[in-house]
Amino acid sequence: PIPYNSVPFDFDGERILWMVHQENGERQIKIYHLEEPTDQPVTVIIFEKNFGLLSHLRFLDNYLFFVQNNKIVQAYEMTNEKAIPKNIMQKHSSTIIAISVEHPKRERNRASIMSARD
Repeated sequence: PIPYNSVPFDFDGERILWMVHQENGERQIKIYHLEEPTDQPVTVIIFEKNFGLLSHLRFLDNYLFFVQNNKIVQAYEMTNEKAIPKNIMQKHSSTIIAISVEHPKRERNRASIMSARD
């Protein structure tokens, strides 16, 4: 079961991605594989409280994309059930309110961003 203090983010037909808020302020990014024989989710990233606000988590192949502090789109690569930082995809001066992540072979941009206007 998904814990009460969690936020679901994405589903790609095989995996469910969500974030669990811990009492100490830590955020755990978890993936549940529907095709796997185990019923346990895998924790792929743990962010400390001081990492800032996390939102808009999305899958794309073996990558996770998310927005940090409403302004920075980051990419993490999945390797052996852990995610490692790859790079900052884009910084924006306005608040990011939505992202769309698409395969680079099908679209020129890896991440499209919609932001609130000042």
